Amino acid sequence: MLANLDKFPLNMDATLQEYYNKIAVKVDTYQYQSNLISDKYYIRKSKPFFVGGKIYYEVTFTPANDYASKFDRVIAFTSLEITDFYAVKFALAIDSIDILGKTMSIFIITGWEVAIRDCEFSNFSALIRGTKVLTSYSEQQGVSRFLASTGFSLTELVEFPDADFLKVKTQATQKNKTIVFFSDLNRC
Repeated sequence: MLANLDKFPLNMDATLQEYYNKIAVKVDTYQYQSNLISDKYYIRKSKPFFVGGKIYYEVTFTPANDYASKFDRVIAFTSLEITDFYAVKFALAIDSIDILGKTMSIFIITGWEVAIRDCEFSNFSALIRGTKVLTSYSEQQGVSRFLASTGFSLTELVEFPDADFLKVKTQATQKNKTIVFFSDLNRC
């Protein structure tokens, strides 16, 4: 039954379907890019839509800071499945589509990675240890690379069998002299 789900008739407004069709064409013109901007964002919502049997996402995000409001929300489109568990960095392209006789600018996400904020690592260590401890940049990068490449969450990582957890820890911290975050995860 699920294999035929895309054949289920949707009552979509023809203009809305035209809008999504044009966005899908623009998204498909971009290749994956790894040149990410340095700003970090929180994903507020990721809404899938389908065009030609392919899945795309309308992603709403805000800057990852303590002062973001609902007025700071930005909408972008992508064919990449992006985790919304953590702060992320994006590679963004700006393009436009013509709809209802008007030209509308759109953002297209062409690349992404997990980018957990320093304060979130520190706050986590404070919860586990009772005092804030800084996690090295290389350990943060190792954790972020693992989360982005696998799609796993930290909760799932904590539940890994010991041998698998150790394998991930070793791979993510091979450049580190001191290991902070994985030690705290181990305590969890």
